[in-house]
Amino acid sequence: MEKQAFGFGTGCYMDTLDGQLWENAVLKVTDRKSLRIDGWAVDDEERVLAEATYLRLEGTDGRRYHAATTVQERPDVARHFGIPAFVKAGYRAVVSAEGLPPGEYEVTIVMNSKGRNVLCGNGRRLKL
Repeated sequence: MEKQAFGFGTGCYMDTLDGQLWENAVLKVTDRKSLRIDGWAVDDEERVLAEATYLRLEGTDGRRYHAATTVQERPDVARHFGIPAFVKAGYRAVVSAEGLPPGEYEVTIVMNSKGRNVLCGNGRRLKL
């Protein structure tokens, strides 16, 4: 994934980290065995769901780690965009961070959509 080109999108949101509302604060992870991130993501340029959605954690040293997500239903997103298929726009990532070095990480969303890679972020940061 690292050698591929990325476009940038705005059709995403990270709602919670371990059930805690995640806005502009750097949230500290207390259980590194089961880090859970919930949110939603759509390809807002093409107005479709992505074929795959991943989370990317980038450390201050520039190293990047990726985690797969599972689909969650989000009727609120479908209503907001007026696109019934977007009910499947929600995602959840449950990741073990035990092997990651301590430090601060920027978290972004990577979507594979229509042969493109779309990078979307909300300025979310976490601390291990």
